[in-house]
Amino acid sequence: MMNNTFRALPTDHPFMIDEYSFQKELSYKAKGIEIHVAQFDQQSFDDNLFDVTNVYCPIAITQSADKRKAEYFAGRYLVARELQNWGFSHQPLEQNVDRSPRLPNDIIGSISHSNDLATVAVLPSSNVNRENIGIDIQHLISSEVCNDIENMVATVQEVDLVVRYGLTRTEAVTLLFSAKEAIYKALARFVRRGLDFNSATLIEIDKGTVQFALSKDITSQIFDSEGDNDSRSVICLYDYLAQQNAYLTVCYCSADT
Repeated sequence: MMNNTFRALPTDHPFMIDEYSFQKELSYKAKGIEIHVAQFDQQSFDDNLFDVTNVYCPIAITQSADKRKAEYFAGRYLVARELQNWGFSHQPLEQNVDRSPRLPNDIIGSISHSNDLATVAVLPSSNVNRENIGIDIQHLISSEVCNDIENMVATVQEVDLVVRYGLTRTEAVTLLFSAKEAIYKALARFVRRGLDFNSATLIEIDKGTVQFALSKDITSQIFDSEGDNDSRSVICLYDYLAQQNAYLTVCYCSADT
């Protein structure tokens, strides 16, 4: 039985190779949000880490490969530590239907991982049923993978728009893939049907931001207002993490705006 004590790893533990945090300023929040990124060593993972830290491991994860267990542990560990910093009692962080972690009633948050990187963001919320946040991290994809997934992820027009801005084709597809994943995570709790890569279409890219138009079907499921047949847009914040050769994207959605 899990108790309410979270136990952080020693600072010299080999599993966590490197960690850092940075602030993202959000126009809808006075203080912005803190993003946490960690590089972890899959070879240093051991099942005992769940017991040592008291991070809950569901049965499905116990039956997974070590790579999956290491990814799962890294993300939940970072979230558990953040919740402790916010003053919350430790809890299992079981999965919601959309596979996001089940957080305290007045917290929204998101987890992402890519290879040996994990990132999390948690944010106090006065109404978790009306707002949400999604985060995604994605290493730069190879040309071969780009060829396989480009048509699934984005339209030719979306990729061309990012390339005209100055990114390479593989960078464009990676950024679009990551941003749409972040959007999916931010919108999943509000949408009952039809949420996929076609639900958001890139309309503008600038330094640090990408703006997407939501499909009318998705818009009508989220926003309770007159004219809900009109398309709305969402903005993702993005950073290129040069040292890790990865894109990190964050998306916020409020059903009240």
